[in-house]
Amino acid sequence: MTPRFRKRDKVSTTAASELIASAAADLISAHAAVVAPLRTIAAGRCSPDEAMDAFADSRAAELQVAQAEAFYFAVLKVWGATTHGISIAAGCRVATVTRRIASHRKAAALASARGCDLKRVESGGWTIQRYQQRPPAPAAPQEEL
Repeated sequence: MTPRFRKRDKVSTTAASELIASAAADLISAHAAVVAPLRTIAAGRCSPDEAMDAFADSRAAELQVAQAEAFYFAVLKVWGATTHGISIAAGCRVATVTRRIASHRKAAALASARGCDLKRVESGGWTIQRYQQRPPAPAAPQEEL
């Protein structure tokens, strides 16, 4: 059985615990955007055109849900969740989770970040700066014989 979480460094754990609340809020807002057009139809009488438009608006808002899920998955990855563990929780295949994260630029960068890549911003958020290893020192010139 694959573990759901792996041990991560302290910076990654701290960043994920601070980012998960905003990721959850974005996911809630995205789901609300899907339901909002249909809620007006359910409230009372409407024309067939209004019903069709509300359905189209609801389907268009589902893209926001997919993007919010991708970012939520990425935060879970930073927290140490395995892709297999996320796929079990989401009820989909591992490849689906991987594809969703990869399709969202910000989520893809976050999911592959490690503690040395994550930097705290003074405004209270986090940014990703890829860790650059120093190039090797130039070799001392060799004297010709």
